[in-house]
Amino acid sequence: MNHKKLAGSTAAVAILFCVVAIPAQAAPETSSQTGSSTSNIAPRDAGLFESKIDNPHFSSTVHGNVNVHGGWKKSTTFRATRAKVTTRLYAKKWGVWVLVASSTATVAPGFGSEKWVPAARKCKAHDNHQFMGTVGVDIIGYADPPGVVQSNVVTLACSPW
Repeated sequence: MNHKKLAGSTAAVAILFCVVAIPAQAAPETSSQTGSSTSNIAPRDAGLFESKIDNPHFSSTVHGNVNVHGGWKKSTTFRATRAKVTTRLYAKKWGVWVLVASSTATVAPGFGSEKWVPAARKCKAHDNHQFMGTVGVDIIGYADPPGVVQSNVVTLACSPW
């Protein structure tokens, strides 16, 4: 038996195993699993929670600000009570999305001012610019997949620079 050939075959099997193992680990992100929530189940994929974001809009409380709000909603069977929510506001400048505001907080699920995480930017001028928001939710105490949810793109008469 040729030792080099055996080593090459072993390496090929190891590479094949890794290629097969990576999609298997990524599969929960696209699966529609249901079941009880345990620390090894990705809650978003099991339908146990949903990331929520509104569209960028002018603030109703702070004149001249553009806001976006992020949060999360859970199913009645999911036991998680807190999540670290990161909300980001982007504006398009010369065809590139630029981060103009970001905020992170740990909040309970649901809706209402105390449960939404806002990101806001003061307008410097009133030119039309495109805005969008993203929200990332990390459920405290549970393994959940990375990723963000994006709002619609909205054109507002606000220049953040």
